[in-house]
Amino acid sequence: MKRDAVTVMALVCAAMGSPTARADERAGGESGSSTSERQRALKALWRNAVELLEAASDANEPPLVPPQPIAVRWRARRISSIDLGAPLLALDSADIDGNGRAELLFLTSRDVFVIEHRGRRSLTVRSRASLPPPPATIGPRDSVGAMVVSDFDGDGRLEIAAQSSQQVRGAVFAYRDGNLAELDLELAGETDRKAGSAAEQGSDRPDRRPSDAAGQGSATALAVAARAARAGKFPLCVGLAGQLEPGRNYFTAFEHSPIFGPWAGETVEVPIPARFFSIRCRDNLLDSAGRALTIAGVVSTDGTLSLWARRQCRRHDSECHSAPTTASTVSDVGVVFEIADIDRDGHAEIAVTAATPPGAPDQVDVLSWKDGRLDRLFRRSFSGGVVGLTAGDIDGDDALEVIAAIRLSGSTRIDLWTIN
Repeated sequence: MKRDAVTVMALVCAAMGSPTARADERAGGESGSSTSERQRALKALWRNAVELLEAASDANEPPLVPPQPIAVRWRARRISSIDLGAPLLALDSADIDGNGRAELLFLTSRDVFVIEHRGRRSLTVRSRASLPPPPATIGPRDSVGAMVVSDFDGDGRLEIAAQSSQQVRGAVFAYRDGNLAELDLELAGETDRKAGSAAEQGSDRPDRRPSDAAGQGSATALAVAARAARAGKFPLCVGLAGQLEPGRNYFTAFEHSPIFGPWAGETVEVPIPARFFSIRCRDNLLDSAGRALTIAGVVSTDGTLSLWARRQCRRHDSECHSAPTTASTVSDVGVVFEIADIDRDGHAEIAVTAATPPGAPDQVDVLSWKDGRLDRLFRRSFSGGVVGLTAGDIDGDDALEVIAAIRLSGSTRIDLWTIN
């Protein structure tokens, strides 16, 4: 089928560029009838070629593979405690060293930690790196931090973008040879200028943004993170950086890149509120049919969590095209939340906290998000505040664990709990 399409395309191009065609065009009105017939024939050939190419493209697409559900037992269990020497501001997890097990990534007001859970309530600090000086002269009463883990430059290895309200600027770190190392942001900026120049030369859009040109997994995505770090902005998602309202603990300004898309030429932008506490983006999910699924959530200053999900629809997937985007809200939630498909049924679980003051008794609710409905699966109360939530396979059993970090107000020691 692909060969037939190529043949038709070749015939179209040959007919359009033939000496007879050019001679008839010069003849003008004398051969207008034959020219019109030839144009109709060429259009028919072109439509045929496009149909054949689309059919060939569809035939070459691999079949969708739905996720296989697993049984999940929801129960809270304390796994360990650790003193980080400074208040914990952000928690994430990722297989940063490629050994098949996720490491826990901690951001405090001063440092980034890579910590491995080795079972039997044992935590081992694999590496530690400090945020660059100088310290900030003005900051909120309650420190704020943000951290994004991604393969920003597309080299198959993860990088960590981090910023704390206690420092003037942030940094992008790479885990290489067992150690965290701060990347040269000036070098990343030079890469950005080269990539941006190349993108502009290939585009007729004068307002094309670098993050639009390359997106996640590119030299430009790394440069966007580097530029935000140099400017002291907080990494929120890949291509999205925010600024705190001076002296406050919420964000009001940001560099915006579409969280969804572009997919098949379509870009969907998420309406981020004017004032918000936190954002999470997850683009490694599948829906129940096996389609790629991206989910973003943002907690506004009124305690509302707004969720958006976007499925990547194939050309002739009418069911998907009829409702590619889903949105829901949850009221009275805290700053910390997580998005993951824990039971692998193609419907995300949303772990949220309560809207309590920092350090006050808190709780974790696990909600199932299915067909626009949010139903509670599990709740666990804690005597301290929940300052971090993440989902990662920290024990290497090929299943995600939800990990909660609990601390009392002002304490540098945290307790780590698994929720399943």
